[in-house]
Formats: sequence, structure tokens, C-alpha cells
Amino acid sequence: MGSGKTELARILAGADRKDSGEIYIDGKDCDIKASNQAIQAGIGFLTEDRKSEGLIQEHSIRDNFALPSIEKRFSSLGFVKHRMIDKEAGNYIDNLSIKAINIYHTASKLSGGNQQKTVLAKWLGAKCKILIFDEPTRGIDIAGRTAIYQIMKELFEQGVSILMCTSDYTEALNMSHRLIVLRQGKICAEFKRGETTEEEILAYAVGVKHKTDELRLKNYE
Repeated sequence: MGSGKTELARILAGADRKDSGEIYIDGKDCDIKASNQAIQAGIGFLTEDRKSEGLIQEHSIRDNFALPSIEKRFSSLGFVKHRMIDKEAGNYIDNLSIKAINIYHTASKLSGGNQQKTVLAKWLGAKCKILIFDEPTRGIDIAGRTAIYQIMKELFEQGVSILMCTSDYTEALNMSHRLIVLRQGKICAEFKRGETTEEEILAYAVGVKHKTDELRLKNYE
């Protein structure tokens, strides 16, 4: 709490405006000021609060899936490509093992894990090459967590870049190739996989331990 991880995620996704700094994607400076610009840049944001921000609860899986892609992929000359939406939504339900009656299943009636998969499906449908996960497994049971982790690994193998914002140190250590610790909105440490422990991360996060290796942080300040 208070680390600034969610604020950082929202800025990268265009949900909030940045005060300073630059955002580079594939070496190109991207001036992201709104969510539609982030989507155009290939960024998808799986928000921490998926119930109120990630999904329109009273709408179907199909409609939530199509939402970020209507303008870019699912319409032409003002006409919506309904058959294309139906087919792709059904494919993602099968591929992500979303437990639902059909594509018209209401989002509010899904379990937490299946809601998270539905949010993921809509960003995969938008062909995002960068996915930001903010607390991806919060409120999800063990089986759901395992499924989400497996999906993340498969996405990485397919060339999708993943930025995971999490307060679960075990999750961070097990899933990350590079781990950056934030405290009060600033980077206070950065590690490669296998270089740190939960205890050391906690020490940096609460301010007990301070940066001592300037070389480790020089590329991030």
C-alpha cells in the first residue's frame, strides 16, 4: 500500500496523466495521455479492481470481450462484425477455459478467476503486445491462481511482455525475470531472478534498507 505501483500501472495504461518522465515502447517515445492511445500502442491493462473497472458487470462475456476492439478490429464502415465477435469470443472461452454457459453469460455471474480470464480475453482480443497485470491473483482461489500463472507463462512464450504489479512477494519472486521494488512512488531496488529474498524486498519496501548499489539503479533513475 502506498508504493505507487497502481499509479504507475494506470499512467502506462493511459488511465491517468503523468507529471513527468517518458514512456518508450520498442525504443520509440510514446506520449500516452488516454486509454485509447495506450490500446493503439499495444498496451492492455488488467486492473486490480476487475469488478468495477475491468468489466461491465451487467454485460455479457461477449460484449466485454469486444469493447476495446470495436473500433480497431470489429467494425467496418460503421457496421459491427457480429459474427467475427461471436467466433473469437467463443474461441477465447475455450482456450482460456472460462467456465460459462456460452458467450452471453453475464460477467457478474462468473467466479473471480473466470472474471480475471474474461478481462484477459478482451485484451488478447485487442492484440496487445504488452499486458499490465495489477494484483492478478487477489481474491482468487488456488486453482484459479495456478491457471492465471500458466496463462501468463504461455503468453510470455508467445512473445507478449508482462508487467506484473503485486504486493505478494512470493508471487513476485516466483514469476518475475526482473523485479523492481517501489516505495512511495520511487524505485528503491532492482533485482534479477534469484538475486533476492522476501525479507530483502520487505526491507526495501518499508524503508529499513536503502539503496547502496548505484550501478544497480542507474538505468531507472
